[in-house]
Amino acid sequence: MTVATERQLPDGRVELRDTRTVESSPLYNHDLAPVPIARRNWTTYNYAALWVSMAHCIPTYMLASGLMASGMNWRQALFTILLGNTIVLVPILLNSHPGTKYGIPFPVFARAAYGTLGSNVPALMRALVACGWFGIQAWIGGEALHTFFKTVIPGWPTLLGAGAGGHTTTEWLSFLLFWGLNVFIIYRGMDLVREVENWAAPFVLVMTARLLVWAVRQAHGFGPLIHQPGKLYPPTGSSAQLLLQRLGSDDPTSAVRAHIDLGTDDVEAEAERLVGLGAERLGPGRGWIVLRDPVGMVFCVTGNSPDDP
Repeated sequence: MTVATERQLPDGRVELRDTRTVESSPLYNHDLAPVPIARRNWTTYNYAALWVSMAHCIPTYMLASGLMASGMNWRQALFTILLGNTIVLVPILLNSHPGTKYGIPFPVFARAAYGTLGSNVPALMRALVACGWFGIQAWIGGEALHTFFKTVIPGWPTLLGAGAGGHTTTEWLSFLLFWGLNVFIIYRGMDLVREVENWAAPFVLVMTARLLVWAVRQAHGFGPLIHQPGKLYPPTGSSAQLLLQRLGSDDPTSAVRAHIDLGTDDVEAEAERLVGLGAERLGPGRGWIVLRDPVGMVFCVTGNSPDDP
């Protein structure tokens, strides 16, 4: 008679019935032990709340505004962020499957591909990335606390002196307060993280919506923001080409060997559009118009099917 060594639930989750064999392994410790089903208490809402909190944060808002400042319109910026989050989500879901179904921690799961010693490499790499990202988030959160304290405490920026590293002492204190709050939650374990995320996700969405309404009212509308076109691509009928041109010494672009050329159906109209955006017209070439952008880069506007010189 064969006794089953594992138990499978109708939802597909699996756990060991007897863990004594695993516990006898020299590689076993409490932190790396398989998580029993009774402790796998994260629901679909918990995972969704965690994902919302990870995606809807100040660095994401800063990224969106930075993309728009770089020339994207709001649709392109939102799509870029959505695409990036979706690309990251796919390996996260694949990577989390063994833990969700079998309760296997990541360092143990990594042994299948990297071996017992080699699995330390991806574990440490993931930890280093997490530390860096946690530092960025903690600093931005500290800046938010610093702004809050400036509002409610008169003279807060200079209250504790000039500070160091280009930041006042109170800025560093705000950072340490925010960092310490996060470390306290993490130290208390994943159950507290889950409880915090349960209310943090809807709170962030509601407060962000209120902040958006406030900002729009203060600015008396969106202004040209919604209708502002993207500037990172040529208009309809154009295409960007990277060409290597052989240039003579008498050509105004003789200092440039590789540069971006814009192919378009209407060379003159495209050149005028670029001049309106701040480019300087240097002169015509053989079937193209030579321009220089505000930072000094020389480029050409050509027909859609330029002939090589």
